Amino acid sequence: MTTDNSNRYALVKLRAEVETLPWSADEDPLGRTCNGWEDGMSLEDIYRSSRGIWAFDPDKAEECSHVLFAAGGRIRLVIELTGTESGLRRPDSGARMRAFVGDIVTSGPVYDQWFEQPAPVTSTNPRLLITYFNA
Repeated sequence: MTTDNSNRYALVKLRAEVETLPWSADEDPLGRTCNGWEDGMSLEDIYRSSRGIWAFDPDKAEECSHVLFAAGGRIRLVIELTGTESGLRRPDSGARMRAFVGDIVTSGPVYDQWFEQPAPVTSTNPRLLITYFNA
């Protein structure tokens, strides 16, 4: 999370469909049963299913003021980053993962600039799920 007024963002690319996780909510470190995005999901549902678990550099992430979650080529959720959660492990592989922690943004300049707008193209690598950029 930033302490100045810079506009550094993390962009998370989500599936444009909801995918049931291959493990139970009891096994999932965040208690989830699915991830991804689909039309009609509430912002809270998108946050709950998509804030983690990811492999990302916490130092890079914590330089960001906001995290944008994109699916289907549009920004579907904006959070003001308050921190990251560590110590999470993927149930299928045991890999160490992290989650974003923040407050859902529903109004204001950052919301107006990004919500439901086309996602910025920050990488041509389709396998890169989290990117960082300044705007």
